[in-house]
Amino acid sequence: MFLRKEKSGVYHIYWIEDGRKQSVTTKEKNYSKALKRLSEFKQLLADRVNKKVIPIKLCDFQKEILEFYQIAHAEKTCLGIKYYISILTQVDC
Repeated sequence: MFLRKEKSGVYHIYWIEDGRKQSVTTKEKNYSKALKRLSEFKQLLADRVNKKVIPIKLCDFQKEILEFYQIAHAEKTCLGIKYYISILTQVDC
């Protein structure tokens, strides 16, 4: 992972992921500020790699969605959402 100054004077962060070169801008023209962004970005990538996915059952997910829609939407909308979820999942919880 390294910094490179582009023609515009803005520094970009470059790294290789899955065999491809990736880049993102730091939006900084100052080298020391760009280095600070680089260290923040390294930490962000490390957190993303270490992030654990918590498995959830489809029935539980369906209940969470329906609870949200009941609070935020009208009754007919909730019935429509419930109908479409039941079609998509084809699971009788």
